[in-house]
Amino acid sequence: MNINTILKCNLITHNISQKEAAQYLHMSPSSLSKKLSGKRALFLDEFAALCKLMKISADELLEKTDA
Repeated sequence: MNINTILKCNLITHNISQKEAAQYLHMSPSSLSKKLSGKRALFLDEFAALCKLMKISADELLEKTDA
């Protein structure tokens, strides 16, 4: 799986809506949706913030990606 798919799945697993995550990141839900779908780049600070929101380490998420 790619990191965008993993992030979306983990948001669902942690019962966090994209709207809630977007508010946490101080962006619009449509901007976050584009980032999670790969239409826009997800920056490292945004990735780190999502990890913090989900209380999961970046290493844990990155281990799930296809190498």
